[in-house]
Amino acid sequence: MNVYFAASTRNLSQNRTKFVKLLEVFKELGHVVLPSWIVEKLYSKESSDKRPQELVLDNTQLVQESDLVVIDLSTPSFGVGYLFGQALANHRPILCLYPETVSLESISEIVKGSTSSLVTLKSYSESNVRDIIRDYLAGMSLDSLRKFNFIASEEIMRFIEDGSVKEGKSKSEFLRDKILNELITK
Repeated sequence: MNVYFAASTRNLSQNRTKFVKLLEVFKELGHVVLPSWIVEKLYSKESSDKRPQELVLDNTQLVQESDLVVIDLSTPSFGVGYLFGQALANHRPILCLYPETVSLESISEIVKGSTSSLVTLKSYSESNVRDIIRDYLAGMSLDSLRKFNFIASEEIMRFIEDGSVKEGKSKSEFLRDKILNELITK
């Protein structure tokens, strides 16, 4: 699974060890951590020479290529909020993590108030972060799903796209739910 990681670069020196630990858990569990701007900052001693426009385009593309977006909410950030919005717009599941030392009251109302089934909010500690990530990934149950190509008319695509937006789901999730609830269980 391709994992996109986002976090604020403010207080990076304080959060570096914690962020690296999160990324290492995904790698140990066999997933690919995409080279987001924060990942590059964590693992590179050199500063990026990319212009802000390049960073936005590159990271938006990486969100689209991801299977999961993981956001650490240790420090509030407009950039991270932007990437949260990009992940939702691209119907990517989002695992929002915050340390147990950060109070829930300091987490953005937008994140806490999201009703999208794509958004999961969890607190973690150094001792339980691996279990939280492992349990979340197990709950995704992507292994039990099969991919195939589906060729659809414009009318069908509009129906799927409109329905997925209205219900806050990915197109695949919307279509699976429609088939299960309206065709199979009837």
